[in-house]
Amino acid sequence: ANMPIGHMKNSDVQGTLLIHEAQAEQGPMATKMVTMAKQIMLLLKGRNSRTMTEFEETTVRFPKQQVPFLMRNGRIKHQNLTMFINDVKITTSGTVNTDQTIDLIAEIPVSEDWVDGNKYLKSMKGKTLKIPISGTLALPRVDQRVLSTISQQAIQGTATEVIENKFQKQMNKFFDKIR
Repeated sequence: ANMPIGHMKNSDVQGTLLIHEAQAEQGPMATKMVTMAKQIMLLLKGRNSRTMTEFEETTVRFPKQQVPFLMRNGRIKHQNLTMFINDVKITTSGTVNTDQTIDLIAEIPVSEDWVDGNKYLKSMKGKTLKIPISGTLALPRVDQRVLSTISQQAIQGTATEVIENKFQKQMNKFFDKIR
């Protein structure tokens, strides 16, 4: 490690962050992660009382883990920092700069029980959502495109079913007239 005192931006440090167990409840980043997890659960599980009560808890839990990091040119790069919000597992990788700007990817594996009741989203089972997070530690911004894609997939599935049902009814009427 090369770490000039008073010049963190010029430091060159590589290591592993050892987390025995931790939790976070306050702060913009923890709040953003909880909000993101809530949005995903509402989209995938639907808005029911069970889904809503699952997120009364707003604690971000960090299990025992080892997170490799590299600090170079004022950028701290990490890989596979895992956290849980209820049963939502979020793993981040990316950079946090000494000026507090962030460039992260949050990966959320879609659990089978999240999409079991929704035939339009069932194809997402086993997939991993990759959500970019930018901005700063004080004001993180979640890229909403992934969440929009999930919404569009559900809407398209519903629209397709309505069209198919209407088409099937018309075809049945047509064939009834021929017989």
